[in-house]
Parts: sequence; C-alpha cells; structure tokens
Amino acid sequence: MGLLNNGGCNDVPSIRIVSNGSNSIQVAIETELSHKQHTTLENVPSNQWNHLVYWHDGERFKVFLNNIEKANKPALGNVKIYSQIPWTVGQDINCDKRKQLDTAFIGKIDDVRIYKEAIRKSLIRRLFREGCHDKADDGFTPKECNQETK
Repeated sequence: MGLLNNGGCNDVPSIRIVSNGSNSIQVAIETELSHKQHTTLENVPSNQWNHLVYWHDGERFKVFLNNIEKANKPALGNVKIYSQIPWTVGQDINCDKRKQLDTAFIGKIDDVRIYKEAIRKSLIRRLFREGCHDKADDGFTPKECNQETK
C-alpha cells in the first residue's frame, strides 16, 4: 500500500514509502549517482497517529518514526527525481497501465511536506510535538508523545 512514491518500476524508486499491511513500512531511496538504499521499519504501531520523516542530505539517508531515528545509511548524491512519473500519495505507482492496482493505503494521511534540503533534527522534533498536540484529544497518539511532555 503506497504512502508516497516517485520513481521507476523495475528497480528501487527515487523515493518510496510503502506499508505492507503487517505493521511494517518499507522506505527506499535512489540517488542520481545510482546509489540505492532501503530499510524496513518493523512493529510500526497501528490504529494511532504516527509521525514519519524521510531525510536525505546528499550523504546520508535517515528515517525517523515518532521522533526516534530508526535508520541511518549512506546514500551519496542528490535524490533522483523521475519527472515523467507523477508523485503519488496514498497509492503505489501503476507501472502496468493495463492492470488495476489494489494498493491504496487504508488509513489517513493528514500532512505531507517536501523540503528542498535536509531539515534539522530540532525541526523534526518540533513537528512531532505539534502533531502530538494536535492529536492529543483523539486518543490515538503514540507513547512517545507522552515522553515528549516530560
């Protein structure tokens, strides 16, 4: 089930975040130097709000889940963007136009932000805190929100 995609179909897309429906999220990157990396986050809490950050600074690829760094790998070069393929949010890329995809994300995606450069960890933390505050009354906040207020 696609969360955010842009890229090729036969190899690692430039940017891909996919939930496979079993409490894991696969995150992949391809750079213009053909450096490819991917990681899988296991045991992602379901039925709650989660804050996911996909971060790249030209040298490293990092993934944060609920303000905790979960992956940190080398990825040299700028992210390769496929201008001929549209960005998709909440749906996987349809590489075979003859087939209907059944890969829509089941859930809510309430905010997607793309920055031109890697943001600082302080901004990641601030965005997470703001999300915790915004979701505080719905009962679906991660346990890390409670740790942030201490």
